Parts: sequence; structure tokens; C-alpha cells
Amino acid sequence: MKVKIEMLESKSFEPYGDVIGPQKSKPAIAADIIDFWPGISDIKPSADVIQMNWLELKKPRPFICESMERHILTTEAIIPVSGQSIILFGLSEDMSDINSPIDYKSLKAFIIDGTKAFNIKKGVWHDLPFLLTEKAECIVIFEKQTHEKDLETVQLKEKIELALI
Repeated sequence: MKVKIEMLESKSFEPYGDVIGPQKSKPAIAADIIDFWPGISDIKPSADVIQMNWLELKKPRPFICESMERHILTTEAIIPVSGQSIILFGLSEDMSDINSPIDYKSLKAFIIDGTKAFNIKKGVWHDLPFLLTEKAECIVIFEKQTHEKDLETVQLKEKIELALI
């Protein structure tokens, strides 16, 4: 199966989460030197401790996805710091049922070019980023110990090829 890669935009990413970047609405605070928009996206943990984590992508790999992961208890915010990548996202056939399988028709891949951050909704399937540059780094924000206590990984029933069309 092939999935077309597209630019990260609020409208097309909406089923998977929120894009955090320049806003079109009026800022809450507007002054000569700053504009400020609060509350663009909520981080929704099941506990009280949120952690900022560092992710370094060290080596490019083929644009073939064989497994995906998700977090049921927390959202996952990603703030690119350097480099560019592609991330594949998908929904379950029934997002209200944690036992529902991945809906292959929902798969979308987005270019993460470093100009926008994003917050992945609870339960949204995603893969580790595929590098477009030699390396990339980002800040990952989610509930403390998510990588140990809230990480579900599944092997896909077929390989997914990401296509730069």
C-alpha cells in the first residue's frame, strides 16, 4: 500500500491532532514587540506530571513503515528543533474502542519541515519519523514514563510505502 506524503496543515491534520504554528486569529496580547496566542492546543495527561523529552533521529531509513505505535492515556506534542522528517499517522476503525484495529484508509503522512509543532491526540497511531535530512532533533512532550507505561506497538498487516508524489 502507498500513502502520499503531504505538507503539515491544520485542516488535513485535524483528525490526528493540532498543528501549532502561526495563527490567523487575533492575538490575545498584541504589542509593538510581541503577539501572543494562548491555548492553541491542550496537553491531556491522565496524571499530573508532564515531561519534556529529547528525541534525536540519527540515521535515515527507507520510507517503508512496518509497525505503528500509539498512546492511549496522553497526547504527544512534538516540537521540531533541527532537520526535517516525515511522520505517518492513522486512526483506529472506532476511536472510542481501544481494541479497534487500525483503519488503513485513514493513513496519512506529513512532512515535518521545522516550521510548525503539533500535538497528537490520544489513541492516534503514528510511526517514528522518517528522515529527510541526515539527522533531526525534536522535543517530545507527554506524560511522565509514557515510553514505559503507555506505549502500544503493532506490526502492520502489510508494509506501507510512503510516496513523495
